Amino acid sequence: MPLPTLPTELLVIIIQYLADDHEAEGSLYALRSFCLTNKQAVDTCRRHLFSTIKLLGDQPNVDHRLLERFLSLLNRNPSLGSYVQDLGISYMLNASLLEDLKALRYLNTVQTFTFGFSGGNRYAGSRRQWSTVPAEMRNHITSFVHQNPISSLVLFGIGQLTIPFLIDMHHLKNLTAHHVTPGASSVPSYVKVPSMLKSLKLGEFMAHFTKPFISSPSQSSIFDISNLTKLSMRFHFNESTDVLNWILPLPTNLKSLKLSLDKDFGVWSCSGNILSILQSSSMASLKSIKLRLSVSNTPTFSPFGGFIQELERVSGINSLEDIDIDIVIQLESYPDMDPAKWNRLDEVLSSGFPHLRKLNISTLVAIFFPRGADIWEEAAQIQRDLEILFAENFHWSRKNLVFTTLATGQVI
Repeated sequence: MPLPTLPTELLVIIIQYLADDHEAEGSLYALRSFCLTNKQAVDTCRRHLFSTIKLLGDQPNVDHRLLERFLSLLNRNPSLGSYVQDLGISYMLNASLLEDLKALRYLNTVQTFTFGFSGGNRYAGSRRQWSTVPAEMRNHITSFVHQNPISSLVLFGIGQLTIPFLIDMHHLKNLTAHHVTPGASSVPSYVKVPSMLKSLKLGEFMAHFTKPFISSPSQSSIFDISNLTKLSMRFHFNESTDVLNWILPLPTNLKSLKLSLDKDFGVWSCSGNILSILQSSSMASLKSIKLRLSVSNTPTFSPFGGFIQELERVSGINSLEDIDIDIVIQLESYPDMDPAKWNRLDEVLSSGFPHLRKLNISTLVAIFFPRGADIWEEAAQIQRDLEILFAENFHWSRKNLVFTTLATGQVI
């Protein structure tokens, strides 16, 4: 008598339970038995187990032989490669890179790819030069990238990445890069159709990454960001923000903007450098902005670092729904506690922002230890003053918006 066919949804639930229930004794045996008695389950099980493969050799307490085992498994059963949709490969900076990546040719359905090098923290800034990776390995990885319909790419810790690596990725929509620098070569003339990105996320010191790969519409480029809907960029204290004035005017339909700026706000200001340089079409489509201001070497920080002036400029010509401002004040910097200057944000938002629904303001004043016997009381007093300031102001926002605040004084 043939076994009944189970709905795919039910199969997935059963397999997820048996695969994830590590505390239930005999779960692995039950999973094997279930697959042996139901051939339909075998394919579903493989699809579940192999859809996401993370071979994170740069993480502590991870068996670094996982990549070798996975490649060996692919060589024995190449058909398993058709199940992989999300692949992550990472190495320590000083890894020997002895693996034969030839088996990657069996993968042709990967849509999300993460690749890079780190010293245990992929955001720490270390890089491995692409030229120091064995030529055969570079070729296998580059071939893999071009033979798969990759729509999301995450790169980190790669120095002097050659431009051919990124050419002809016609499916690419989402690009994230942390501490990646481009090689010296220019964009080849045969690149006729650049990848149309929808999301771009760049970490610290990534301004140099953008120039060779992303150009104005009149120039040859690998990536076209004119239809970008999500943009996220981080800037280190010692990093020039001039790239903002070049890249922000390019998108025509931006919906989400996230900027992290570590600056001396006595010298640099948000005013004239963020919303006011967007194209009018992007300003009309922008729904969400998240701004993180890390204030350094600014003896008296004027509230919001000039961002209020930016909001004044776009009053009545915007579709903003969500504003999130996170302020970190540190390194001999102190906030100006004049309530009128803080409450000016509330006054500006009370008219000209008809779609606004949410406003969040978070402040952290960090005092570096040691500085004196009263350092703990100083931090506590700053926190109390900010809490009182928020409680006694922002009446319009509190009444008309989902309004949240957080004030923290901290000794570091």
